[in-house]
Amino acid sequence: MLALAMVAGCTEQAIRKRNPHEGEHQLTFHNLAGGSVCGVYVFRVAEDNQGGNRLTNSELRNNETLQLWLTPGDYQVRATGCSYEKLDVRGYTTNVRLNMDGNIVLYREDDAKSKAAATQLAHDNENTYLVLAKVQFVKHPTSRKELDSEKPPL
Repeated sequence: MLALAMVAGCTEQAIRKRNPHEGEHQLTFHNLAGGSVCGVYVFRVAEDNQGGNRLTNSELRNNETLQLWLTPGDYQVRATGCSYEKLDVRGYTTNVRLNMDGNIVLYREDDAKSKAAATQLAHDNENTYLVLAKVQFVKHPTSRKELDSEKPPL
């Protein structure tokens, strides 16, 4: 009985100490563009298919971050705006080399605070990619209620 308890205890410790992200690097997406982002797509440079949206929540608001764990490699990153926002914010970059933890910063060139915050992040962190946001004013955004009604019933 004692031997069984010791074996179970060793196995439990080994499981707790195992790194779930072994062999991966963290990529942190920072939204500093002044509007919400509803889609973040990260895919290999050689691929055309951008895959699924990496956001688990419906949106990534201004000044929020998203952490992703990816295997080392070269990636493309695309951010898309939210159809219900008057300010459509989006951006795209390629050749994000992930050979260590990295940062993607979506920012606005025409906004002094956004630009300063993005520049500071780049100075404070290695492997940081600044992505200039493309911003467009939407005259008639979709309402959030319409989006909720499009969801299938539970």
